Amino acid sequence: MVSSGSADKTVRLWDTRTGKELRTLAGHSDWVISVAFMPNSTMFASASWDNTVKLWDVGIGKCVAYFPAMDNLYSVAMTREGKIAAGGATGIVYILQASNLHPAGHST
Repeated sequence: MVSSGSADKTVRLWDTRTGKELRTLAGHSDWVISVAFMPNSTMFASASWDNTVKLWDVGIGKCVAYFPAMDNLYSVAMTREGKIAAGGATGIVYILQASNLHPAGHST
């Protein structure tokens, strides 16, 4: 499975064997610029111009946590230990721990 971000504010999951779309995940309010899976996991992160990093669980198909950044985000990467790096438009690089993000559905 691979994932892709889109100008329509969604993340799409794709079957690498067939090329068919498996699922569309909504939750960002602006372009999704970058996505990255946590190695050996069903979790992945997305970075958006809505100034958020979102953590998703493929198993349930939902955002489970988020981080409000201070600027538009252009890239995201994840480690198997759950660390997330996200690069912002102003040159800030956010280093986050997935377990310390805000739970989805709660305000900051």
